[in-house]
Amino acid sequence: MPTEEEQKPLLGATSTKPTSFLKAMFLCGLMMVLYISGFISLVPLLSQFVRNRVAERYSNNSNGSVSTGDVCKRNNSDDNNKLGIKIQQESSELLLITTLPGSIIAILVNLVLGSYSDFLGRRFLFFVPTLGAALKVTLLCFIISFHMSLNWLYLAYILEGFTGGFTAFLLAVFSYTADVTTPGKKRTVMIALMEGILAVAGAVGQVAVGFIIEDVNYLYAAIMIAAIFGLALIVIITLLPETMTNKMEKRWSPLPHIKKVFGFFFTRGSGKQRAMYILAMLIFYFGVIVNLGRTSVETLYQLDKPFCWSPLKIGFYGAIRLSFTVACSVVGLKLLQPCFRDMTIALIGLAFGAASFVMEGLAVNDWMLYSVPVIGFIAFNVVPVARATMSKMTSPLEQGALFSSIAAMETICNTMSNTLYNTVYQNTVGVFRGAVFIMMAGFGVLTSCFIVVFLCISRNSGYLVYEVTIPPTNNDVTVNKEEPASSPQTCTDTTNNE
Repeated sequence: MPTEEEQKPLLGATSTKPTSFLKAMFLCGLMMVLYISGFISLVPLLSQFVRNRVAERYSNNSNGSVSTGDVCKRNNSDDNNKLGIKIQQESSELLLITTLPGSIIAILVNLVLGSYSDFLGRRFLFFVPTLGAALKVTLLCFIISFHMSLNWLYLAYILEGFTGGFTAFLLAVFSYTADVTTPGKKRTVMIALMEGILAVAGAVGQVAVGFIIEDVNYLYAAIMIAAIFGLALIVIITLLPETMTNKMEKRWSPLPHIKKVFGFFFTRGSGKQRAMYILAMLIFYFGVIVNLGRTSVETLYQLDKPFCWSPLKIGFYGAIRLSFTVACSVVGLKLLQPCFRDMTIALIGLAFGAASFVMEGLAVNDWMLYSVPVIGFIAFNVVPVARATMSKMTSPLEQGALFSSIAAMETICNTMSNTLYNTVYQNTVGVFRGAVFIMMAGFGVLTSCFIVVFLCISRNSGYLVYEVTIPPTNNDVTVNKEEPASSPQTCTDTTNNE
């Protein structure tokens, strides 16, 4: 039976200012739509733009939009097939090496960014990565417009890296969500819903970019994305309310924040609690790694034989796959929660996800690719369940530090998945083009093993209890404002592991 404390959001009751609460969550969702529609649209845009520029080296054609015909209309002679494979390999390698420097920088930034937001506030956390994304795509507009060297992409990714990248934005969203939601299954559903908004926004963006590339050119697609990030910055500055009302003491040195981030896993709590944190993070790691590097290699996979898809078709497929999978996963999570633990639901989703990757790797025609999202219809649950599980195990005033560790791990996942998948695709495209998707299925099996261990360890753990001292609340808060307290309060959470 939930206790009174379990019914409260992390930063206070919502009843005092319901309008502000609704405004906060609406604007958080709006920010998710704006940022993610821009970010996910940028991935296939860059893949197709880079592939087109690489193909220009082997032909006299230098138009402003993608042309699958140069590769797909070639005859079946060995020389022409080898040329197509070479273009795929060089494109994959270039996409890999340009992202590495920025990703490494982002890992270091994300180690402290979330913990800093525990006293600087969540609006700061939204603003920084959105500014970095705006700078990145603005530079891309110049690269496309003036036909600058692709080496300028290094600078674009480095600028984004210094602001934390998209993982810093996700850190902002989920810290913001944890501030105003109750622990337990409700938070799991809310986090899954936010990730669902993420996927649907990306799907819409992919379709829009596909239309623009198909009918106009790369430059206008990049300008559209830059405008989206610009609008997101305006929303943050003018409309987004602050939810971090009980702020921690200011500590500017990064060392205490780094110690706090790693403390969950290595120094604090009982050995069993640390083991549960580590297992939950491993589940999160492999759950993320099978998806983050997928889009870029999947775009290259679909552009070449035997599919030869156009940018518009790639955009529609990506939109349908994301929307369908997310919708089914969120609904499935809600329907299955009365019968199963959250981690058990994630395990069921992994089984379907692994089967869908096998189908994608073996696909030889369009209909086999179309069946991929149908088979993996509830495969989306793993990441939000792992994220929510760690959040439930953490005290209210340390959500920023926790999500900072998650963001750093997510950046590592992004770096490793891009490196691994592009390297594997580059070296197997001439032998077995779908090998990279079979590898993703293997990661799904490995993740299942970690979930089984987590379920065994947490079965008899009862309730997770934490105690934190909450300082008096300021009078100028915007969301979930509590009555001023004359003395510190002790907050005890008795959230079940489920």
